[in-house]
Amino acid sequence: MATVQEKARCNVWLVETKSVTVVLRDYRRQYRKEVWGSSDVKMNLLDLPELTGVKSRLRSSSNSTWASGSSRQSRSSLLEDDGVDENIPLEARFEPRHLYRLRACFFDPSLLPKTSANRRITRHQTRSPPLPLESFVLAVNRVMGSKRYQKTAMCFFHQVGEFSGRENFITWEDVLNYLQQRMKKAEPWLKPPLSTNHEYKYFPHTRKEHVAKIIRIPPPSNVYIVVGKLGNVGITEQNLRLQNQYDLDIEDRLITTDGAASSKRFTPASVTDVVYMGSSKFFAVSTTGSCIHFIDISASTHVEVFRLYGLPQVPLCMDYWFRKEDNAEARLLTGSENGSVTIFLFLQPMTSLFYRQNMEGVERVLFSDLDKYHRKYVNIRVFEGVHKTSIYRLIYTAENEKIITCSQDSQRSLVVQDVWNKNKPYIFSLFKGVRCFDYTRRLGVLATGSPDFLVRLWNPYVSSRATAILKGHVTAVIDVRFHESMDFLFSYSRDADLRVLP
Repeated sequence: MATVQEKARCNVWLVETKSVTVVLRDYRRQYRKEVWGSSDVKMNLLDLPELTGVKSRLRSSSNSTWASGSSRQSRSSLLEDDGVDENIPLEARFEPRHLYRLRACFFDPSLLPKTSANRRITRHQTRSPPLPLESFVLAVNRVMGSKRYQKTAMCFFHQVGEFSGRENFITWEDVLNYLQQRMKKAEPWLKPPLSTNHEYKYFPHTRKEHVAKIIRIPPPSNVYIVVGKLGNVGITEQNLRLQNQYDLDIEDRLITTDGAASSKRFTPASVTDVVYMGSSKFFAVSTTGSCIHFIDISASTHVEVFRLYGLPQVPLCMDYWFRKEDNAEARLLTGSENGSVTIFLFLQPMTSLFYRQNMEGVERVLFSDLDKYHRKYVNIRVFEGVHKTSIYRLIYTAENEKIITCSQDSQRSLVVQDVWNKNKPYIFSLFKGVRCFDYTRRLGVLATGSPDFLVRLWNPYVSSRATAILKGHVTAVIDVRFHESMDFLFSYSRDADLRVLP
């Protein structure tokens, strides 16, 4: 049975939120028990005689205090007679909105000591300055809208300080670590998504160069292909044990669109992206030499069959799609350094990707000759000016025939464009652009990572505002990926910080 004070608090919540569902949720969270009934909440506001004084104070204050924007302060002042149960810890009273405001208080110069207030606190700063006891109590009063939580705030401060090994101050990171530890104790069934026992693998075939990409070849091969920056290819088992290795013949010469070697100075070519072409049993490797290498992996020995060279721009990213029903159509999409997108529509992917004159050796195909000699096998479509700067990633969604691309262009950071230009593109604009993104078709959610250290979640068709902003990285986010079977979102930053969001 609920007490009069508990019923009064529920009535105040109902007047403020106008939602019975929110009242039921807040009641369970505040008092750790079930409310007496959803229908009784509405009846209780009208028929409970003990709340006559409270209702009159609600009506008198609704046109002044609540309308001025300080609704939570007025709600607390109405229940001054309701003492705070000190047996309920402060972390049990926190809601997501409270934590969001508490984090802002750690960066508020008015609450910081003089030694820290003189520092320049930037908008995107993630590591908070230290906050002493007095300032933390003021922050809790500001967040909760009442001074009745001073004792619980002081107790919480000392518990966090004891946990983090500090005495006179705590940081926002200390608060998060303490709350996470308490959550593990309260709910022991929660397990971390990843094991903390890491085993690092070293690939000697890359010759201490960066790994450009790792792709998985599905059964029956069921292996990984690890491609190094300089074209060193390694074939590994599921446990990443190296089986075989070889080197790609990456061209260092820069070939123009007419097939002649350019007189410009160049640096040794390197791999920009790798994609597996499942319908034709190839994998494609794009390089900074304006080339795309097509390697046949249908046999135990990998053989380079085609080499497309002389592309107008350097392809930086690729994506591949094929029709699984009959394998009669396949598309290879590339994003270039000048912000354009090229679609290669393969008409006979099971037979051949291009017209082949010589059955031995590597068939070199000039990009400008595709319309002349290879129209039976491939068609080309180019989208110019999708971005003003380089495209970092590209995804093709076959169910609605959309192309999603990203760049660090502040005006056109992420673009969702129709293949046939039937509809206007959806343009997402961020000040520092988008460095990486991923899209989950099952959930219909778009995740982006930016140089401003933030991971954002979007509705693909609402570009005005992100649905959620995830903070925690202290350097630029360079990759984000959804794991749909585990319902996880992985984000990776430049300082080798991998974070997992369930």
